[in-house]
Amino acid sequence: MVTELTKVSVYNLEGQEVEKIDLPVFNIDEDYAVGLVSDVAIMYEANRKKHAGHAKTRGEVHHSTRKLFRQKGTGRARAGMSSSPIRVGGGIAFPPRFRVVKKKINKKLKKKALIYGIILKFLKNRFRVIENSEIEDIKTKKVANFLKNLKLKSSLFVLNKNNDKFYVSVRNIPKTAVMNYKDLNVYDLLRYENLILTKDIFGDLIKKCEEETEKLNKK
Repeated sequence: MVTELTKVSVYNLEGQEVEKIDLPVFNIDEDYAVGLVSDVAIMYEANRKKHAGHAKTRGEVHHSTRKLFRQKGTGRARAGMSSSPIRVGGGIAFPPRFRVVKKKINKKLKKKALIYGIILKFLKNRFRVIENSEIEDIKTKKVANFLKNLKLKSSLFVLNKNNDKFYVSVRNIPKTAVMNYKDLNVYDLLRYENLILTKDIFGDLIKKCEEETEKLNKK
């Protein structure tokens, strides 16, 4: 639910404020929002893991079935086959096994979690709006100075189109990344502390957030 409006600064890439625009304040159940975002983030994290390790048990190793030495009379503890886990070259008692671990969440909940994640960024003031991402030359220093001026350490730039010059300018800055708007997801949203949006993307996200909160009010 939108309760009021606040003003948000729009910056250019020099870090200078060029204008102010309205930001609705959304009244949501933060506990529910955090829980939903967390569930979807866990899904992304689980699906990224690859359980590729594979070792053989004592039943799978190639070995002789001959008894190692006679049962009695040697003074040693009785022993069976060489495939025993306590023998060199034997099987592993509890080996890692290749397996597929996949978690599923339906598309509607994933979209909803993304909207809630963005609203939480808005509520915690973990975002900035830039005028545009146009950059004439590859200038890492320019983008680094922008982040320094606004005191932003961990940041994700979200652009509405591929911008090779901007991407190359950002890629060597620690804890900073660039992503296309259509690829934005909960996992990458949580990886970075601050969200940096172009003005047009910010406007589009505000509309989507308002639509989602209006659905809640109707229930």
